[in-house]
Amino acid sequence: MEEYFALVSELESADIDLSAEEILRLISNEAVRTTIRYLQGRSETTLEQLAAIVAAVTATETGAIATEIDYETARTSLYHATLPRLDHYGFLAFHPDDGTVDDVSIPPVIYSCLEIERSE
Repeated sequence: MEEYFALVSELESADIDLSAEEILRLISNEAVRTTIRYLQGRSETTLEQLAAIVAAVTATETGAIATEIDYETARTSLYHATLPRLDHYGFLAFHPDDGTVDDVSIPPVIYSCLEIERSE
């Protein structure tokens, strides 16, 4: 429980225009966490690449092999929910017309919450 309060305190003191509750709600989504982990150290990617990663991670967690349906499900969710949401919060720029992601600027506290070491 002490770890939780330390995490909330770190989130509340971060220079982000989101409350600790909003950040925790955001990163409670597996696709968001996978996207953030994949983007660590990258400044750009594509919707297709992210969909393949999200589908593969989801399949791996269940001990399955990712199928075309898994890929399409991940792609649709990324396109309509995950990437627009991260774009809205200013963590990246999603360009739906060509399916690209760039201008990745995930706040360091998010990486800390997910226990991801940042590479410079």
